[in-house]
Amino acid sequence: MRYEGVIKTWNDERGFGFITSDQLQGDLFVHIKAFGGFRGVLTPNTRVTFLLEDGPQGKRRATQVLLVQSGGSLKLELKGRPARHPDTPNVLPEAKPFRHPKGAPKKGAARWNVGSLLWVPAFMIVYLAVDTLGELPPWTLLAYLIASVVTFAAYALDKASAKIRGSRVPESTLHALAFFGGWPGAILAQELLRHKSVKEEFRMMFWITVVLNISALIWLASSYSPFASRM
Repeated sequence: MRYEGVIKTWNDERGFGFITSDQLQGDLFVHIKAFGGFRGVLTPNTRVTFLLEDGPQGKRRATQVLLVQSGGSLKLELKGRPARHPDTPNVLPEAKPFRHPKGAPKKGAARWNVGSLLWVPAFMIVYLAVDTLGELPPWTLLAYLIASVVTFAAYALDKASAKIRGSRVPESTLHALAFFGGWPGAILAQELLRHKSVKEEFRMMFWITVVLNISALIWLASSYSPFASRM
């Protein structure tokens, strides 16, 4: 998937800078090599499209960057070709979407795939085991279903808002919904909508909420639960 953004800062002497995008949270590192055969002076506020890849330390960075238009004075030249005249407008044509060859893995795409989807049926097995060993309140499964539907809708709303650069759903809200039983719906949303499935910090916090929720489920079925004496 190609993302849109702008060059936030650029160090021409060292050949790197940072890109910011409304579709992603945080600034992305970008090296001059990510611009392919182009060379010249890059300036902040230049619109670009790019793909994501993991850097040497596992942090995301921009790759296969294409310039859409110049936001300031942008001087570019192709290797082996003369530079443009200073008075010539340096606006590049709208970038065409990059298409991966069939069978080639997409950089920056979600890596969970079928493995993460298996957590949904696995949860049902855990739920039945906990309910058999203990005794869960009768409304527990319905609560998970409602929470998952609400969480899926929240992910869909956040993705739609990202596309139109509207008001986003806070990540803290998505994590809270997952903690209170909506994490099965979150997994489905991450896989089916391809949303929030790349950012490492978000994924780590998400799985923490899953572990905490399952721990709370086990406690709910135990004799220590406030509902134990009512059943």
